[in-house]
Amino acid sequence: MLICPLLSGPKICFRIYLDWRGSAAVPIGIVRADVFVAAIPHIDDSIERVDDMAAAKQMTKAMVEAAFRNSAAGVPDLDCGFRSGDLIVYPTHGVGRIEQIGDEDLGGYRVAIIRLFFAEMQMTIRIPVAAVGKSGLRKLSSPSELDEAIAILKGRRRVSSTIWARRSECYRLKINSGVLNALAGVVRDLQAMPGQDMSYSQRNLYSLAIERLADEFAAVQGTDREAMIPVLEQDLRHGSAQHMLEAAS
Repeated sequence: MLICPLLSGPKICFRIYLDWRGSAAVPIGIVRADVFVAAIPHIDDSIERVDDMAAAKQMTKAMVEAAFRNSAAGVPDLDCGFRSGDLIVYPTHGVGRIEQIGDEDLGGYRVAIIRLFFAEMQMTIRIPVAAVGKSGLRKLSSPSELDEAIAILKGRRRVSSTIWARRSECYRLKINSGVLNALAGVVRDLQAMPGQDMSYSQRNLYSLAIERLADEFAAVQGTDREAMIPVLEQDLRHGSAQHMLEAAS
């Protein structure tokens, strides 16, 4: 996997996320560098970040153009299973809305793009239609899947004896996985027990996890994050109290 910048016009810089398949590359994410720059899901520690524009030009001339050619050649139409206006979940950013699906001119090539907008962050992300499956983009969970997440939220808290640095990294990966049940498990395990103070990093991870969880519940149920968080925390406390009673009996 490689992240490299691509100039598109004199003042706008895009970052192109390339997924290598043998000798071919397919772009799996495009973001405006002046809006947001970050890694996307399923990228491991072998990432090489190319920030030197001189080196990047040498690499992108062949690699990115080949990626766009592969993307354009591999998508005969725009039937990707999503529609403009759909609420979706993108692993690293949570719930967003599809603004537009269509061809855009990037790097001199016409590429079929899904444009996502995230209102909470006022951020737009572009994903090639050819890479929708690889990106982790998905539809909102069903009501039955929300029920499964609530059951996990009310489940018994699991705390590993692993050092916090490793646990926090594991929690972060789960938060950014886009998997609803994994997110519910993180909220359950990071909750503060009675008489326990959260560390700064634990509190930040907990807040991120429950906000992501609340966003999806709110989108499915037609409410908002602020209204949903107290409901989820009530379920969380109820499950925790029940397990404490069982342990004491």
